[in-house]
Amino acid sequence: MRVELGFDGTARDFLSDLASAGGAVLFIDGLDFFGDDERRTVVDLVREVANIPGFSVIATARREFGTDDPNWLPSAVLEKLGRAAPVLMDELNEAEVNELRREAPGLVGLLADGHPARAVTRNLFRLSRLASRPAEEAVPRTEIDMVEQWWSTADGKHDDAHRERARLLRALAEQALMRPEPTEASNHPAAAVDDLLKSETLRDLGGDRVSFRHDVFREWAIATSDSRRFDIRASSVRVASSSGQPEPASREFQNVAHNIVVVPPLL
Repeated sequence: MRVELGFDGTARDFLSDLASAGGAVLFIDGLDFFGDDERRTVVDLVREVANIPGFSVIATARREFGTDDPNWLPSAVLEKLGRAAPVLMDELNEAEVNELRREAPGLVGLLADGHPARAVTRNLFRLSRLASRPAEEAVPRTEIDMVEQWWSTADGKHDDAHRERARLLRALAEQALMRPEPTEASNHPAAAVDDLLKSETLRDLGGDRVSFRHDVFREWAIATSDSRRFDIRASSVRVASSSGQPEPASREFQNVAHNIVVVPPLL
């Protein structure tokens, strides 16, 4: 981290410098997606922050964090910082939808109450994906339709670069199944990496390392990975075992399937 930040001092020195102007905030995104090494780094930083006046911590996580698996942030440090009530990010309410209709007229059609994709357009991430799609593309009615379209097209056109983009997505999906860490992309064609960076499926971490730009893409990749087969439309998710007999999917797969919105097709 010292090399990446270009700072030779200790973590406390660095954080104290940040807070010297009267206050600072440490943002931690995705607590439920850190590997063991990353967790240790985060814990070290949070411990230091707790001893620096004027420093606050804002962290994001899925709603299941701290229930299925214990919260790995030290309780004593959290108590010292002072616990705050969580802020839950729900689907857009009617007031927010009306504000978007007013401020972004281009979204009026997607936000119509009678739109076939109404079930997915009340989420800002999914709405942004639908709004950025080419006009000639069919509008997905469910999030599963969005997942299948994203995976089958490798988030682009069916052009000469499609095969390489698809291979890169599969590699990212396989790594996501094993560990939530950035992927080394140096073995993949630069054009495929650049295409997925441009489409905002990937985020460039520097040094030929990339990761999914949003954890939803990680879930989508896991749900459609070729490494295991399961029906995400089914109420009970099952995968094929080495014996050929179906077994209950892992909690990771269950969480993915339960987080994906499914609505019946319109008659």
